[in-house]
Amino acid sequence: MDLTVSIRGDRARQRKKPPRDNQVFNVLGCIVKDYGLKRDFLGRVDGIGDRAGRGAAEVLRIWPKSRLEVPPYVLVSGDEYRLVSEIMERLDNPYLAFARSPEEVLLSATLHARNPTLEDGLLLRRDFETLLLCEEAREELSRLERLERRAGGASEEPAGGDGVKTDEEGGVTSALRQERIQRLRAFLAKVEHMEPQAL
Repeated sequence: MDLTVSIRGDRARQRKKPPRDNQVFNVLGCIVKDYGLKRDFLGRVDGIGDRAGRGAAEVLRIWPKSRLEVPPYVLVSGDEYRLVSEIMERLDNPYLAFARSPEEVLLSATLHARNPTLEDGLLLRRDFETLLLCEEAREELSRLERLERRAGGASEEPAGGDGVKTDEEGGVTSALRQERIQRLRAFLAKVEHMEPQAL
């Protein structure tokens, strides 16, 4: 084969390849370098699963966002390049560009699956664990408010006459449910209105 034809063919194939998302690559490159990640991190990537079935957010904690300086470009070794490329391939989602720690890299796909419409500013200011807790808290709040509305239409007189009202969700009293509703609302308001963290 003529060398000129071979070069033209190689160039045409390279043009067809989608360009690598430099922002995501830079973010992941910085995380891999700063945290000293190795190939064993891919085992954690494969084992993350989905938190959708985890249930209620028991601990309503606001996690601090990790600080990570992301330059316009990052220099990585061959091993780091291969690791970053594999992470990008396995966890392909737009929230990777806003991750600032290995934990956020692992949570990015789950968070995107739970709520793909989060604003860029929120993703840069809030830790992904906190944002996932917010999604779980919203779901729990919605369920509890539905139960509360249903219970409000029922008789307030308990069947046992002991002064404690129970519901069909395992005997939770209306007072406890209302207390949990208030805690969930306070948590969501705090996350939405707290001052942005320094990046």
